[in-house]
Amino acid sequence: MDEPTPSSPGKPPRRSPQNQPLEKRLAGQHASSEGRKRAALWTVAEMGASAFGLKGVERFARDKVGEAKRTWIAGGRGEQKVGAALEELCGNGFYVFHDVKLPGFGNVDHVALGPQGFFAIETKSHRGKVSAHARELLLNGRATEKDFVDQTWSGCYRLKEILGSKVTPLLCFSEAFVEGRVFLQGVRVLPLN
Repeated sequence: MDEPTPSSPGKPPRRSPQNQPLEKRLAGQHASSEGRKRAALWTVAEMGASAFGLKGVERFARDKVGEAKRTWIAGGRGEQKVGAALEELCGNGFYVFHDVKLPGFGNVDHVALGPQGFFAIETKSHRGKVSAHARELLLNGRATEKDFVDQTWSGCYRLKEILGSKVTPLLCFSEAFVEGRVFLQGVRVLPLN
């Protein structure tokens, strides 16, 4: 196994607890990459279906290309916007990490460490109006397609296990208006602006 190249002369690279080199990731890196990969694969499927005259499969594949662009790629853009806003905190006693891979979980969109402690920040790029009613998060007056609050807590709990420290969960909407002060099941819901 090759030794990793030192990050600076005379110093070995920093390593994670699992003895893996720590990787500086960009905000939205995973979502954007996954979206491009899925869109490309479904585009190939669409072209193949077209070549064989499979109209139903062609339409299905075309819908999947659109879905990849709406969800993964738009999500990556939302994470980039939130990441840029968080980077502005760096000169004020905060350290910010993006697209943090967590063993056995997946990733947390952003992790911030500041004077108040650690924050796990889940980003959503949905448009419209966010509100809460009876312990449920609503987008444009309807329940969301996934439980965003549960997703935010899942990343927060996994991060807390790894760090052995208190972590505050935040859910940030990059494109939506958040009506009033929304604090749902211990998660603060915030708009980007």
